[in-house]
Parts: sequence; C-alpha cells; structure tokens
Amino acid sequence: MVKKIFLILFILAAVLSTANAASLSLSLNSLEAISEGDTVTLTATVSAVGDSVGNVSLQLGALPVGTATSDSLVQSIGSLSSGQSSSKSWTIRGDVANNYTFNVTASGTSVSDTFQNASLLVNTAAFIEVSDKTCSATTASVGNTITMNFIVRNAGGSPATVTINMGGYSSNFTLTSGSASSSFTLSAGSQSSKSYVFTATIAGSPTITAAITSTKNDPADQTCSVTIPSSTTTSSSNTSQNTGVSVVVCSTDSNCSDNNPCTIDSCTSNSCTHVNEVNGTSCEIGKICSTGECILNPANVNQGNNVPVTEGDTNKKADGNNSIGINNQNQGGNIPLDPVLIIVIVVILVIVGGVLYFTLLKKP
Repeated sequence: MVKKIFLILFILAAVLSTANAASLSLSLNSLEAISEGDTVTLTATVSAVGDSVGNVSLQLGALPVGTATSDSLVQSIGSLSSGQSSSKSWTIRGDVANNYTFNVTASGTSVSDTFQNASLLVNTAAFIEVSDKTCSATTASVGNTITMNFIVRNAGGSPATVTINMGGYSSNFTLTSGSASSSFTLSAGSQSSKSYVFTATIAGSPTITAAITSTKNDPADQTCSVTIPSSTTTSSSNTSQNTGVSVVVCSTDSNCSDNNPCTIDSCTSNSCTHVNEVNGTSCEIGKICSTGECILNPANVNQGNNVPVTEGDTNKKADGNNSIGINNQNQGGNIPLDPVLIIVIVVILVIVGGVLYFTLLKKP
C-alpha cells in the first residue's frame, strides 16, 4: 500500500515538473517582395514559456547567395522571465532576382532550440525608358502651337515613381496643355503616354526640355528646339504724320527692325513700335524723311531741269534755286540766261550799231 502511494506521488511530481518546464517560442515577420538592390527588414521575436530562460540568443542562418546583410548573424538577448519577449532585426539586401528562404534559430540555457523560416521574393529592378518622342514643328509663328509627345515605360520587374519637369520654354511659350511638373507610379511592364502643347508668345529660339527622373534610374531628357521668327506677327498701324505705329510682339529692340531709316524702332512691354522720324530728318545723302519715307531733298533739286545737285557741284547756289553744277552742264534741256548778261549784250549791240550808223553818215 505504501509503495502505491509513493508511485502516485512520483508520477504527480513528474507531471508537475513537465508542466513547469521552460521553453522558447519564436516568430518571424512576413517579408514583402523587393526589387534588385533594395533592402527589407527581417524581425525575429522570442518569448520564454513556462519558466525563465537564460542566455537567450537569436541566430540568422547562412545567407543565400544573391543576398547580403551588414548586421551580425548572431544577436544576444540575455535572460527572459516567463512570458517575457524580445525582438532582434536584420536588414537584408536582395542583389539578384530570385526566391529566397531565411532560417532563424532561438536558443537558451537548458531549453531546446526553436527554428522558424521566412521567404523573400526579389524582383528584377525597375527600369524607366522613354520612346517615341515627337515635336510637331521646328518653327512656329507667334500665336501658333507646338506639341511635344513621348511615352514613358517601365521595362523592369518592380514599380517605380517617375517625375517629369518641363523647362526651357517660359520666355517664349505658354504651356497650354499638360502639367509643368508631375509624378506618377509605373508598375512593372506598364507605360504612360505624355503630351504637352505650347503656344508661342515671343520671338526667339528656345529649347523645350522634359527632365525625367525616377526612383530607380534617370532616362535621357527629351527636347524640342523651336525657332519663333520676329517677323511672324500681326501688325496694326497709324499713318498720321510723325506718329506711325506698328505693334509687333518682341523681346528686345533688335526684334523690331523694319529696315526703314525714317522710323524709330523700339520694344516696350513685349510690343514693337515704329514711330516716324521728324519730317526733314536726314536719312541718306541728299535725302530727308517725310511722313516715314526717305525722299529726295527738294532743296537739292535743280528747278530748271529737275537735276539733283550734289555736294560736289562747285557752282551750287546757297538757296539751291536755278543752280547749274559742273557735273550737270551737259544734261540738256532749257538753261535760263542771266538777266545781267542780257543787258550787257543789249548795250554792246546798241553801241556797235551807233558807231556803224555814224560812220556810214560821214561817207560822201
């Protein structure tokens, strides 16, 4: 009877001892897929069960080829009281696209090791490329439009964020369709068509540039070079004397030249003005301005035969009237006689006639 009692007590002690035995529990976080070159964090959480456990540590197994970490594979925790938990992490980089499995072991004094596995998918990296760029024209008149089109595509195996900034156009164009700055995400294998419309406002030779960047790679910028001639404008005019004006869109005075020496050309508030010079202003040798036109100076024209008198004519009179230049002596036409010369000739004729008359009277 006594032996049976001792046997029952022994069994109860063994059961109680087993029920209170210490152990470790281990869990790992789920790893989201990454692309080549990206990193992910693996976190292991260990807990003491039933009783306290000393010298607890976590060990990440040998890394698969194609992955890497700069953290220590073994990370010490120390003692854990019953029910107490602790976590340790590793930053893992995926260098080559593949599926990987990572093993973590939890160990401690007088307890069995515990194992858990985590899986990781590494995709090929995103790769952004641009194709099919078109520019609707290389020349545009003020008021006309230019359209720039291209396609952005993700040729890689992972998503990427793309940013496009338009530039180089603001001095000569207005962006009338499309966003000057935009960001969007392209999933693996997807693409997006982009279109921008610009209206020419001021003469010049700008280069419209689409600067494209992404979170993975930076493709080549896309450009359209356009010439906006200064002559391609709509003009209006006022033809009253000395106030002739034509309005032309411009950026500098040089855009406003009309090759007329009898107008004053200037650019004000992006508009050209051509104001007539004051009448009588010299424009060329022997010519003056008259209501915006360069004409022969009336003071330098011979009134007898309408022959211009140049500065080299030595017989030119001060008042410019009835003058005959040396260079004009053989021009032909009716050349008027000097009245003084006529009187002298008449006097001479009278004297000669008188002498002849009296000489004849004295003859027998």
